Amino acid sequence: MKPRTLCFLIIIGIFMLSMIPSVMAGDDDSESKDPAIALYNRADQYVNVGDYKSALPLLDQALAMNTSLFVSSGVRQYALVDKSKVQIELGDYTGALETINQALAFEESDKLWNNKGYVLYRLGRYDEAVASYNTAIKITPGYTIALINKGDALMKLANYQGAIDAYTLAFAFDTQANDLSLFQKAKTWKDMGDAYYTIGNYPAAIAAYNRVLSFDPENSEASAGIARAQQQADTSTMMMVVGVIAAVIICGAFVYYIIQKRKTLNEKEKSKK
Repeated sequence: MKPRTLCFLIIIGIFMLSMIPSVMAGDDDSESKDPAIALYNRADQYVNVGDYKSALPLLDQALAMNTSLFVSSGVRQYALVDKSKVQIELGDYTGALETINQALAFEESDKLWNNKGYVLYRLGRYDEAVASYNTAIKITPGYTIALINKGDALMKLANYQGAIDAYTLAFAFDTQANDLSLFQKAKTWKDMGDAYYTIGNYPAAIAAYNRVLSFDPENSEASAGIARAQQQADTSTMMMVVGVIAAVIICGAFVYYIIQKRKTLNEKEKSKK
């Protein structure tokens, strides 16, 4: 074939290819044609920008449609999780609890159980919150956020040692996972300091408050906590010293009494002879 003929055929081929209409990636995707999934995608965009009021009705519409593809593709579960998040952000904890229970009926996950615990905590149902956090931790033992949330609920139940144990375990796991933000670390160390203070372990409370200041040097609550715990520690030390002195005085008085008693008996014995 002559070079001129070959070039002509190549040009014709390129021209014909350019005439073929382009196909969008989603055109043949059946999910993009599903109305429930389309509604969820729109809602998800609102959730991502924090427009929860606009997202909620779209999620409700998608869940009401409940198409077969919406269910089989797993999008229903995402929609339920997003809806519970929206309800939490809007302060509708009772509604969020109902949504989370719906989601758990289809599929259990550590995050759903943690979210359920958080909702129950906000509703003041602390025992149930702890149980939910325990389930989340059972699924994922190193779930630092669930451990901290559990500690917060135990604080509300006045189980201060249990809270300390939960916080300590969370920090132990976080050394590897590093899931906690500086704000979360500072807040949790502050809460741990409060727990130590309440049970009378003032040196541990001071150490915890100092950890807060390592993350947030301007934290006034931690500084006040250190001063308060130091005062209590000094008072405890003074009371201990006073107690020791009192014990020494009492022991001395008792020894003196015994000596005097024996002296009196000896004198009586001598007078009889």
